[in-house]
Amino acid sequence: MSSFGLYVPLRAYDFKRIAILVLFYLLEFGVYMILIYRKYKRDLLYYVIGISLIIIPIFRIGSGRDFCMRASIPTLFILMIMVLKYIFDIGAKFKKSYAMLILVLTIAASNPLMDYVTRCMEIYVAEKFPIVSDGIKTFSDKQLVDKHLGDLGHFENFLNTNPKSKFFYKYLAK
Repeated sequence: MSSFGLYVPLRAYDFKRIAILVLFYLLEFGVYMILIYRKYKRDLLYYVIGISLIIIPIFRIGSGRDFCMRASIPTLFILMIMVLKYIFDIGAKFKKSYAMLILVLTIAASNPLMDYVTRCMEIYVAEKFPIVSDGIKTFSDKQLVDKHLGDLGHFENFLNTNPKSKFFYKYLAK
């Protein structure tokens, strides 16, 4: 069942939820936007990125979090390019914002490194690769999907009970 709407109804936004959302915005992209503001304050793309990254996480399309998780990737990629351009342009002058940006990027780089370490530890403890393919050719938990794909649940964005009837398979996959 595909659907469109807000993740959280507007009436549910209390102080705590708004504070968490603002903290998410600050940690996800806000620090970078603040640190590169001087260079890009006259650039329309800078504001489009900020507005997009504020709006995208609020909306849900489909049953999962695919839209908010995937739709923000191009915007975050452009922000990354702007940050790199800022570092290369301002680096020779070495300002406080440059040093702060390098510090923030160093801290942010520790997240994927720790994720790699955690995954390696899981493999070491289990003594095997923990993700295996199932008969439907997915990496999903087979117990969560009905044996005959009757109830797709939150897998509806990835699985289809009748793929041959869909536009993609009829015309594009050939």
